[in-house]
Amino acid sequence: MKGRLFNHRLESSVGILYGFRDLVVPVTEGGLPALINAGTERFAGFETGVELFLPNNVIARGNYSYHDAIFTDFVQEFDPGVPTQLAGKRLEMSAHNLAAASLYYLPPKGFWAESE
Repeated sequence: MKGRLFNHRLESSVGILYGFRDLVVPVTEGGLPALINAGTERFAGFETGVELFLPNNVIARGNYSYHDAIFTDFVQEFDPGVPTQLAGKRLEMSAHNLAAASLYYLPPKGFWAESE
């Protein structure tokens, strides 16, 4: 969902995340990298952002997202022959909270610049 307010000077958006099935995740097998099917997962959360169109072709942008990514059914062997059920555990390297702020100079023609 996206909207513009204040005579197109402010733009905001919000989105909702969803679930996955058959996600592929990296593993190590015999000392070599490999990929395996990770069963089913649930990705819940939202993303939102706002852009403020300032005078002199300057745009200020802010974004925030909240992610709750967990396995709902996945068995993995961490030790040979020892299967471990990961249901309810968070996905590795899955950020819980993310935020960003940016400032852009964006003229109608020519060079432009940004800073994050």
